Amino acid sequence: MAAVVVLLVLRSRPSTREVVWALTLGVLAAGAGVAEWLASSSGLAEALAQTPLVMVTLLAGWAIARRTGWEDAGIGRSKFVSEGWVMSLRDFGLGFLLAAPWAFGNIATGAFEEDNYQAGWLVLAAFRPGVA
Repeated sequence: MAAVVVLLVLRSRPSTREVVWALTLGVLAAGAGVAEWLASSSGLAEALAQTPLVMVTLLAGWAIARRTGWEDAGIGRSKFVSEGWVMSLRDFGLGFLLAAPWAFGNIATGAFEEDNYQAGWLVLAAFRPGVA
């Protein structure tokens, strides 16, 4: 709700690229939530709510960054929005390379008491908190 208020107060007019990227990340977070739901019976509604939540909060954050001058300083900007998909994909790959060993290590060492993950593909569920 606060993000919607920020967008209205700042009279933000996000670019098409920002909207598409925020929607893409929201759908990615929702997809990861669905993967988690399939594995552990967590809330499906919570998983699907990730799309609008992520989308609105990213757009509000970018609007705040523009208003405060942070965007010009390179703080809080999206690589995809500011530098295109090639740089964004490169940074995504670097982030994946840094995070994947930890995620696979958690699978290899066994589940914690509250974890219900039984398959390696469930590492995709980590996208949800990562994006959100």
